[in-house]
Amino acid sequence: MCVIQDTVQASYLNALLRKNIFPEFMQRYLDRNRTALERDYPEFASFEERFEVPDEMYEELIGLGLEQGVTPPAEDSDVEAGTRRLLKALLAERLFDREALLRILHARDDADFIRAFELLKNWEAEGLPLLEAQHERQ
Repeated sequence: MCVIQDTVQASYLNALLRKNIFPEFMQRYLDRNRTALERDYPEFASFEERFEVPDEMYEELIGLGLEQGVTPPAEDSDVEAGTRRLLKALLAERLFDREALLRILHARDDADFIRAFELLKNWEAEGLPLLEAQHERQ
């Protein structure tokens, strides 16, 4: 069941991506809401912790998709959750940076991914010493 839901979710999101709906939608949304978002979430940490995709934002995306011939699957909470998560990640990227997008996309799934990302970001201070210690043990 989970694989089917993941396939349905991926199919829907891919259809939206193929129609190039996300860039247009994000631009429209930010044109109307950037000032409030930057005021309410001055740092990524506050955005990551507190921001939830409003129903109006989600419904606007669905409407834009329908205008382009992309129909969402009927009442699928996994598809909705995945779509909301991608919206939050894309919004974070536009407000902060690429790292913000990756952290939101992967934070709930994979703590190891986040740790690896931090090691790469601070390679000289953290990553390289771990690698060298590993070589010494062999």
